[in-house]
Amino acid sequence: MLGLLDGSLSCDVDAADSEDADDGSLFDLAKIIPAELLADELEYLPSAFDSDLPDFCHPNDRSALAKMKSVPEFTKVMSVYAKHFSDRERHLEFMSNSLRVGPKQCPEIYAPIPEICSFFGIDTPEVYVANSSKVIAFASGATQHQLVVTTGLLDTVEPKELEATSVRECAHIFCKHMLYFSFGKALTSGILNATLGNLPVIRGVSNLATKALSSAYNLWSRCAELSADRAEALYYDDPDEVVMRFLRSAGGNSRYTKELNISAFREQGEEYLNEVSGSGVSKFYHMFDMADSAQRLYPIRTAELYHWIESEDYANIKPKYNTERFKVVA
Repeated sequence: MLGLLDGSLSCDVDAADSEDADDGSLFDLAKIIPAELLADELEYLPSAFDSDLPDFCHPNDRSALAKMKSVPEFTKVMSVYAKHFSDRERHLEFMSNSLRVGPKQCPEIYAPIPEICSFFGIDTPEVYVANSSKVIAFASGATQHQLVVTTGLLDTVEPKELEATSVRECAHIFCKHMLYFSFGKALTSGILNATLGNLPVIRGVSNLATKALSSAYNLWSRCAELSADRAEALYYDDPDEVVMRFLRSAGGNSRYTKELNISAFREQGEEYLNEVSGSGVSKFYHMFDMADSAQRLYPIRTAELYHWIESEDYANIKPKYNTERFKVVA
């Protein structure tokens, strides 16, 4: 359904435009380092790399992930990342700089999280409050997870909205997104190259290949949000709960909460999809509009979520999950 978030609009890099292009594959690590060294690096690839996504995950999430994995030598670069960027380092970073909350420390913030994790059938992550004016929350860690909220978020939202934010991040953990989010952020931010650029494996990655990996990650990260949208809807057993948060995030000032209209917001998303599917000029601007919008596109995601809720696929999947725990009913 949502062709605008699939690979058809991803920006392909023309090899002729890159000084690093050659007449072979994007890069061939076997020519740079011995096979036994590559085998040693592959030992560090987390088991989550081969994990299947939950059955409700959006098909664009699956296809974009497959495309990202198909980028030449992606698996080897990922294994190097997994070897040198440990979750323990992130754990120590948050422990030394942020406030860890729990039953004895700010219990009101922590209270809903164990129940959310029980619903999703995941281990409860470490929960931290970071001192920042940014109004954000995020999950961290490829396999050992942390859930981080900022003081800016706590100053802005009500407890119900804070709980919804926690549901969102736990949904990403459940959907097995965290390994790829962690890797992609290190790649696209330049941290991977800055810290490991002298390693043969990383040094052998051409600029063209880095662009291909970054493009594939950016596409997948947008599609991953579609799966998390579905997980939230299943958690609440009501897509309206999810979409109301979209409305507020898109620009629904709390003063006008009673005037927010879900149907009109869905119509906005449908209208956008129809317009962009038209002229080439619209598609051109759409590509730039999507360049840095991994966690936005709220009207489009609203339209897509309701399409799924009204589909036969949802009707078949929903009975598999009970209303108390996010586990398949026997």
